[in-house]
Amino acid sequence: MRKLLAALRPGPVALLVLAAVCFAGGFLASRYGQLPGVVRRTDLSRLHQLVRAAETVAGRDADTVAAQVQRGSYSYARLLRQTYYPTFVFQGGKLRYWSSAAMRPSPDDLVGAPPETAVETTFGQFLLVRRRVGRWQVLAYVPLERHYGISNRYLREGGTADVFKGLRLKVVLDSVNRQLPAFRDKNGRYLFSIRQQAPYRLTGQYVPLVLLLLGGLCYAAGWVGLALRYWRAGRVGAALATLAGPLLLLRGALLYWGLPFSLIELPLFDPRVYAASRLSPSLGDLLLNAGLAFGAAGAGGVLWVRARVAARVRAPRTLRGQISVVAGLALLFWVLLQMLYGDYTNVLSSNQLSLDVTRGLPVTGFRLALALALVVQTGAYLIGFFLLTQLADAAMRHVSEAFLLPATAITAAVVLGIGLATDSVQWQLLGVLATFGALVRLARLRAGRLGGYQMGALGVLLGALAATTGALVLHQQFEQQLLADKQRLASSLLVDNDFQGEFLLEERIRKIAADPFVRQALIGAFGQAADAERRADRQYLGDYFDKYESQVTLYDAAGQPLDAPAGAPSLAAIRRAIRRNATRTDQRGVFLLRSDNSFSSRHYVALAAVGGPGPGRVGRRWARCGSI
Repeated sequence: MRKLLAALRPGPVALLVLAAVCFAGGFLASRYGQLPGVVRRTDLSRLHQLVRAAETVAGRDADTVAAQVQRGSYSYARLLRQTYYPTFVFQGGKLRYWSSAAMRPSPDDLVGAPPETAVETTFGQFLLVRRRVGRWQVLAYVPLERHYGISNRYLREGGTADVFKGLRLKVVLDSVNRQLPAFRDKNGRYLFSIRQQAPYRLTGQYVPLVLLLLGGLCYAAGWVGLALRYWRAGRVGAALATLAGPLLLLRGALLYWGLPFSLIELPLFDPRVYAASRLSPSLGDLLLNAGLAFGAAGAGGVLWVRARVAARVRAPRTLRGQISVVAGLALLFWVLLQMLYGDYTNVLSSNQLSLDVTRGLPVTGFRLALALALVVQTGAYLIGFFLLTQLADAAMRHVSEAFLLPATAITAAVVLGIGLATDSVQWQLLGVLATFGALVRLARLRAGRLGGYQMGALGVLLGALAATTGALVLHQQFEQQLLADKQRLASSLLVDNDFQGEFLLEERIRKIAADPFVRQALIGAFGQAADAERRADRQYLGDYFDKYESQVTLYDAAGQPLDAPAGAPSLAAIRRAIRRNATRTDQRGVFLLRSDNSFSSRHYVALAAVGGPGPGRVGRRWARCGSI
């Protein structure tokens, strides 16, 4: 049985030939899968059935209406009950009843002779079914393709009963074009033709996608088979090159032609869902790149172990040689850390899809995919850092520990201090890298008998290095977002009025005036105005008004401020200042104070009456929100 399975197993060359056939078939299917003949062969009979069914329903309804309308005592309610499609009833050429107000028949529709014909109006193409009984004429319009010319992006067309709705077909009234599939009535008279607007899903999208997937699997399996042959022969370098080169070539081809999104708009490969960079134009591309990076890093690690690089490294004994080695290793670590920082910046800077918990983090499939890509990509970099750490341990084994540990610790402290003082990300990254080196030396991590490190401690340190780099990326993005918010706020201050703030302020001041707690604090026997002011400020002047400095003042019936500091203006003084220096807004009780420097501040005042007579106090009380 094993010999039979081994004989039936395709070899690498056969898999590569099969991959080429699949790629060619996918190209031909995507290139020629949208021809009109494909629609004729696959869907024309079903479309004919749809048209015939709609024509039968419209004809039956028109016959029923024509038979009953001539008896008299007909009504709109009966017409609506008896018809499914828009139907119009004429008597002597005058419109008497209609079941739809979305369209109106043209005079040409009344003089036509055929019982069925296709007509074109400003609202689309319809199949017109006529029935004539004496002076009465019934016209039923079957919508084939309806359009309302809606250009507002906040509106959309309703769910109408169009025959071809959702089929991505266009109705063409052209009897001369013989290449388009034509529809005819029962007597063989031409009605209309159809044209395909987009590639047919089966032959134009799904078949090429399946062939592309199958071809990619065969392509990868073929080169893996060749790589295994080289590996078994002891040619490790050739095996890795055979595996990495063709896969990178295939990845480049997918990026160049935008596959598979150019075949079918899969959400995973949609740039509107997520886009990081030119090499990762979608979430699916990011996952593929992360997988390739992890595979390349793993292959490099295997080659590193097979070649016993750490054991073959000769550690220099002279001071000049040791300085050169330390400088070279520091440069390699720095380059790899810069690459990690750049990738984190690209991955986490997308405005469409973010892993920032400050923006809210509901668990979705896209966020899980993004988190998976981030973890896989981080794993690839951690493999690189592990190999460099092992190389550093082997190359610096003759460096004095009494000198190396204090030197790295002092360097880390100085560089981190400079980074924090100057708020420079590059200095902070360099300080994080120096701190990592100092902790490795402090933990005395050494190569064991098997050539590996104490994986637990080193894994924690490597994870901390990646996490700190990601935290610096998020902090930098937060600073940039904060700067953008300040610039947007400054630009909004250049506008005289904050219309949204005026509307919300008028709404909040009315809620404050109607709040039972505030009313009780003003008219109750033991009311405290300070408590009411705190409640109004905390509960009603948050959210949108966080960017403003707010002040709430309550006045008694005489217009004097309650529990206010000495020198607080009275209500009469506030009203005089409003009449002299304020402009009335569109909102009731809200005024904009004119300022000498309107480019740096904006002041609003809102007034509202609160409550009524209470024990020991008479008249209405007032609430004022000022300095908004």
